[in-house]
Amino acid sequence: MSAEKYQSIIAQQKADLKRISLRIYGLGLTKLVVFVLTPLAVYQLWGGNSILIFAVACVGIAVFLLLSKWQDRFLYKEDICKALIKINNDEIASLGGDFSAFADGKQYTDSSHPFTFDIDVFGAGSLFQMLNRTATQLGSNTLAEWLKNPLTDKGEIEARQKAVDELSKKVEWRQSFAAAATVGNKNNIEDLEMLGQWAKSGDVFNKPILRLLPKIVIGLNIVMAILFVTGLIKADFYISLFFVIAVAATMMSGKIRKIQIGYNKSLSTLSTYSKLLSLIESQEWESTLLRDIQASVCSNGGKASESIRALDKVLHKLDSNSNIMVLLVLNGLSLSDLRCAVSMERWKHEYAESIPTWLKAIGAVEALASLANFRFNNPDYVFANIAEDDSLIKAESLVHPLMPNAVPNSIDISKKPYFLVVTGANMAGKSTYLRTVATNYVLGCIGAPMCTTDGNNRLHPATLFTSLRTNDSLRSGESYFFAELKRLKMIIDRLNNGERMFVMLDEILRGTNSHDKQQGSYSFVKQLIQMQANGIIATHDLALARLKSVFPESISNLCFEADICNDELTFSYKIREGVAQNMNACFLMKKMGINIVNDLEN
Repeated sequence: MSAEKYQSIIAQQKADLKRISLRIYGLGLTKLVVFVLTPLAVYQLWGGNSILIFAVACVGIAVFLLLSKWQDRFLYKEDICKALIKINNDEIASLGGDFSAFADGKQYTDSSHPFTFDIDVFGAGSLFQMLNRTATQLGSNTLAEWLKNPLTDKGEIEARQKAVDELSKKVEWRQSFAAAATVGNKNNIEDLEMLGQWAKSGDVFNKPILRLLPKIVIGLNIVMAILFVTGLIKADFYISLFFVIAVAATMMSGKIRKIQIGYNKSLSTLSTYSKLLSLIESQEWESTLLRDIQASVCSNGGKASESIRALDKVLHKLDSNSNIMVLLVLNGLSLSDLRCAVSMERWKHEYAESIPTWLKAIGAVEALASLANFRFNNPDYVFANIAEDDSLIKAESLVHPLMPNAVPNSIDISKKPYFLVVTGANMAGKSTYLRTVATNYVLGCIGAPMCTTDGNNRLHPATLFTSLRTNDSLRSGESYFFAELKRLKMIIDRLNNGERMFVMLDEILRGTNSHDKQQGSYSFVKQLIQMQANGIIATHDLALARLKSVFPESISNLCFEADICNDELTFSYKIREGVAQNMNACFLMKKMGINIVNDLEN
């Protein structure tokens, strides 16, 4: 269904692109004709009626500018069509497991984070890359923040679920938003920081005398034009006066240009967002969260997009003035640069405080659209049913979103304290199981669908903390064992602070000898249970399974078995009740030609 929808959009956009390209070609030819004929007409009429010459020149320039504006609109539509074609081709590739077209968020990688490093939330082939459909730094940062800090409030999760579900049904709107964000978007975090600096900067040109000067020059030009047309003054006098004003004004423009160079890129970045804000403003939303976002960009009786477009017009004028000849003419007519500088500072006074709210809205919608896209591409997956009791997580047929043809498994932690002790052979699926549960737990808590078809699932949001992939550090002089101890202490500290914790541990204390490891692991898990924690522990150490006899109501033993049949090792990757009976390390070593000593004492 998803692939068919994407193919249909591609076909439509290709047809539109062909039609738009013909329009652009036609407008280009028409502009060329006007560009050639206007000066020829003025040349033929030169020496005749001054009013007629002036009128022909004005009409020619007006028609050329109108055609240019028209052509710019079609060029933008052409870019949108191309962006939409790429968006849908990328989506078709993603359905086959190829997410290479999307940013992987490696800049957000943090090995000290409670869980993102352990379960591959960021980086190549990560959860972020699979979900990410953002085109702006705002959206990327927002999605990363949601993944790093999942929600823990039932109401907030359910509100986000409804927004994601609503957006998942608006494929064309989502893609129009993504295309508008993609086209011409070259922003980065430095641009946003510069924008903040400009919003906080003081006024230089928004002063009474400077606001009055352009009006005086415009009035003077009107009077001089009337006197010239009626023949009361000669052209030489008018041109000389005009030239003096233009040169003087242009010499004063140095300071304005300096400010423009400093902030123009960041202000242009804001201008690109006006189209995104317009799309948010114009849509009718049903979910509370999306209506709240819309309200935040439509405050005080005005729309953010219209306010930014007003600024965009000023920036466009400044850009048009970059040509020295154009600058001389426009400054001579109206002190154009000074008028633009005053307009920018007046705009800043009125709207600067609203800019962070507008940017936050764009980031939130992009992040929501990313989750909605995941929902649309996986229609069989269901949202988490947020529990108010102690049911931390319960689901059947849970799979990892990044593993094609994954074997589904169940999870049931419906009370506290409660731990699953998962034993099993190497490569049997223990670590994958932990990452599958953790990844789906994160998806559920950020308001995205979990990778299960179980509509009766249960999830209680808590603080997820994992210790699956601890690293040593040569730079800080930390051993692997000490680094792991620090993470385990962080868990205890958080539990002491009253946090509801979902703890996942894989082969804890592997950096010490067998006796220490066994005693330390046993003691740590016992402490976690006494502190009312929940979690899963994967281990090769079968001694940990004995904890069930000590805490029969708080421990469940599960396992992944490795089966040896006809001298071949096979895995079902299906979780079972009980303690693992088969281990495969010696078997695999023998297969690789390594001799195994059966009697260690000899």
